Amino acid sequence: MWFKNLHLYRLTKPFELSPEELHEQLTQKPFQPCAAIAPFSYGWISPLGRSSEQLTHAANGNIMVCARKEEKVLPAAVVREFVTERVVAIEEEQGRTLRRKEREEIRNEVFLDLLPRAFTRSSYTYAYL
Repeated sequence: MWFKNLHLYRLTKPFELSPEELHEQLTQKPFQPCAAIAPFSYGWISPLGRSSEQLTHAANGNIMVCARKEEKVLPAAVVREFVTERVVAIEEEQGRTLRRKEREEIRNEVFLDLLPRAFTRSSYTYAYL
């Protein structure tokens, strides 16, 4: 197995959980896909892929686990474009320039409007105990 990034940590106390006990603890926080307005989601998945239901894999006295993080990708340029369109429309309608606070409120509204339609990106973190 090749690694892009490998970090080694030394535990200060012995790891005494069995793979079954660790599986039971990990099932309390399984991975759930991002909700419509949630910017990210984090949870545990099976290290062996979709074919396995176990959240731990034990081999040779070691345990492997995997965490998945899914985050919404919303480019700043897209948000800026929609904000500019709304600001111009409001300024023309009301005949005045908007203050910074008003622009921030519009930016937050646009962000929440676009978030359900944003693409998602997943990353996986494996641990070998």
